[in-house]
Parts: sequence; structure tokens; C-alpha cells
Amino acid sequence: MRQLSKDSASDIDGWIAQAKQVQADIERSKQAAREIVQQAEANTSLKERVLDATAKVGLLDKEVAFNESLTAILDDIRSTSTVLNEAKNDIVKSKIATALSRLQTANAAVGRLEKVTSTRAYELLQRRLVAVKASLQEETVTLSNQLIQLNGAGLTIAVTRNIAEKPEVTIESIHQVLTGLDALPSWLSNLKRKLNQCIFDSLLSKPKQGFYRVSIEHDRLSIEVEDAGPDVIQLLLDLKTVIAFLSERLPSEVYIPLSQKLMPGFLERLESEQLRPSVPLSTGQMAEFEQVLEGVSSLAEHLETLQWDGSSTLHEWVDSAPRVWLSRQREHALGEVRKLLFVGLHERKTVERVETQVVANEDVVMAQDSEDADDAWTQEWTEETDNAAADQSAATTRKDAPEEDDDASAWDAEFDDGQPPLNEGDDEGDAWGWGDEEQSPDKITKSNGVRANAPIKENGAPVEKESPQEVTLKETYIATAVPDGVVEIILHVFSDAKNLSGPR
Repeated sequence: MRQLSKDSASDIDGWIAQAKQVQADIERSKQAAREIVQQAEANTSLKERVLDATAKVGLLDKEVAFNESLTAILDDIRSTSTVLNEAKNDIVKSKIATALSRLQTANAAVGRLEKVTSTRAYELLQRRLVAVKASLQEETVTLSNQLIQLNGAGLTIAVTRNIAEKPEVTIESIHQVLTGLDALPSWLSNLKRKLNQCIFDSLLSKPKQGFYRVSIEHDRLSIEVEDAGPDVIQLLLDLKTVIAFLSERLPSEVYIPLSQKLMPGFLERLESEQLRPSVPLSTGQMAEFEQVLEGVSSLAEHLETLQWDGSSTLHEWVDSAPRVWLSRQREHALGEVRKLLFVGLHERKTVERVETQVVANEDVVMAQDSEDADDAWTQEWTEETDNAAADQSAATTRKDAPEEDDDASAWDAEFDDGQPPLNEGDDEGDAWGWGDEEQSPDKITKSNGVRANAPIKENGAPVEKESPQEVTLKETYIATAVPDGVVEIILHVFSDAKNLSGPR
């Protein structure tokens, strides 16, 4: 047993050593595990610290960006304010082109301040920008009035290229600044109004004495009064002079849009007040009218050459000249007829109508007996009845006098209807024609005084009838001057038509 114990003692020692080694390894593992746990706990804390640091860094980045943005905005506000101050100084010195450039720069800078539109600084800056813009526009208009001087009272216009003490100011720079300020349309409208007042309206009007004519001296165009008579051809030449004057002294960027505003209304007045009245009423004046047409065509070509508006309107008027002439003639003829109807009705004259007819003797006797009976009957009327009959007769005469065809039919019914003379027992009312509207002849004159109803001989044989007699019928009535006047107008129209159809 002892021997067995001795033999196995070495193995047991090995087992014990291994057990101790395992126990040591376990302790090391536990220690490593504890270290790992400690490191994990340290990593979590470190991660939290990292996240916290990261958040702080992000906040700092935002603050830096805000500060940078704020700095940029403040820089823009400061620079914009500085630019506006410089623009104001340029305006005071009449450096309008430079002022416009600075104003555009300031306007762009203000546009970049959209993030602070609700701030007080932005509002104040915007007000300053508007004020400087208005000041620049006012100064530009003032300078333009120095370059283009319009005197409505003196009817003059003077145009200069630049101002001696301000060489930077030209009409081109005026146009550039007004375009940049979006103020060119209103400026052109104002210039058009002044030109009409000083020049164009004056050419179409008439002074108290004489007539307006155009004269040019250096850079000044004037409307002067001359004793010369009205002449449409001279007016057209004056218009060409005015248009050439403006085209030579104004840039095309100014006078082309100006003509588009100016010419339509002016040409309408020119046609109604000058060209249409120049259309002749007589064919004898056609040569002068052809000169007017040539002048209008020349003015239209002048407008085309200088790129002025309105040439097509003038060409259309020349092409429609025949229709205009015909319309003028029609208006004149109708006007003369209206005038004649108004005045001619008050001019009256007595007209006598005389007609000679061959009638039977019985008709002559009947007419004479009718006159005798009428005279006897008229004497029996009282004074009151006479007055009433006279008024009725006058009214009937005025009513029926112009109807000559009815009077002629009355004569035919009286003498040419083949009816036998009045015999005893016939109705005297039918013989006299009472109730008819025709008026009986005022006077019947016989060429021979032989009675138609000759007496019967004692043996019962009638006396031989004499041959038919000639009678002269006379009638008087009142006529106005209207018929003769209308005939005269018609004859004048026919005369013009005959002249126009001739070879000339």
C-alpha cells in the first residue's frame, strides 16, 4: 500500500499542479472579464462624451455659420448704404449714368437680403433705395429739359447734344437712365404732349392774324406768324422740316418710340382739318389737288426714310383720294340742298302758266256762262262769307299749285273729254265740277267772240255751227326758289361728271 502510494505520489503532484494551474487560469480569465467589463463601461462613457462633444461642435458650427451670415448681411447693409450715399453724391454732381450704375448695384444687394426682410434695417434700407431712385429720376428729367427746351408760349423748341458744364449729360445718357429706371414711357408721353402744344397743334391751328410757318435757326425751331394765305402744300413742307429737325437732333432710340405716340393722333387731325377740306368742289381745281396728293406722298416717303410712324396712313389716304373726292362732292351737294330747303322756302314768286288749246264753240260759251254765273253768285255773299271763301281759295291754291300734272289733267277733263255742252236739265253741279280738287282756270280769253249756241230759225232749222275756236288758258300760282335751286345743283353735278369723263 505504501509502495503503491509512493508510486502514485508523483502523478498526484502533477494533478495538483495542473489543478492549481487551472485555478490560476480561471482567476486570470475572471480578471480579464472584469477588465473587459470595465473597458466596456469606459467605452460607453466615452461614447456619451463623444456624442456630447459632437453636439457641442454642431452647435458651434451653427453659431459660426450664423455669425458669418450675419456678418455678410451686415456687410451688405453697410456696403449698400455706402453705395446709396455715393449715388446721392453722383446725383448732386449730375453724374446720372454713374448714379444709375450704383443704384442698380444697391438694388441687387437689397435683393440678397431676403432673409432679413422683416427687420427694421431692411425696411430703412428699402426706403432709402426708393428715395434715391426718385431723386435720380427727377434729376434726369430736369437735365432732359435743359437739353430739349420747349417753350409753349413762344412756340419754339431747342435741342442740344450736351450741356457745356456737364459734358457727361447727353440725350443718349438721358435715354439710358430713364430706361434703367423704367421711366421712359412716361417721359415720352410728356415730351409728346409738349411737342403737340408747341409745334404740331400750332401748325394745324390759325392765329388771329396771318398763318403759322416754320423757321429754323441753328438748334432752334420756331413757329412764326406770316401774312401768307392758307396753303396745305406749304403745311406739308413745314411738317417735313419739323420731322427732319427732330430726327437730326434726337437719337433713334428716342424719336422712333416718340413718333409712335405722336403721329397717330396728329395725322388724324391733319386729315380731318387740312387734307379733307383741301379736296376741291370744282373740277377746275383738280390740278391744285394733284399737287396736294404729291405733297402727301412725299411726306409719307419722308416718314419711311426716317423710320417715323404714320407713313402707311398717308399712303392709304392718297390711294383713297377718288373716294374722298366723291364723298366730298356728295356732302357738298346734300349740304347745298339742305341750305336751299331752309332758305328757298321763304323766297316766293308768282308764276303764270299759259296754254293754248283748240276747243268747240259750245265749250267757249259754257266757260263764259260759267264766269257770268259765278260773278252773279259771288255778289250775293255776305262779307263774312267772302272772307271765308277767300281763305279757302288761298289754301287750295297753295296746296295744289306745285302739282302741274294734276292741273293738266284738269284741263283735259274740262275740254278734251268729248262731252256735249251743257243743256237744260243737266246738273249744273256736274258741269261746274264741284267736289273735284282741280282748280278752274283763272282766266279764259277767246280769239273770236262768237257764241257757240246760235239761235234756231223760225222754220225749225238750226243755224249752221261755226268752226272750233282757239282759246288761251292762263293760270297763276306761287312757287318757291327750291325747284330752280335743285335743278342748278343737278346741272353742276352733270357738268363735273362731263369734265371728268373728258381726256384731261
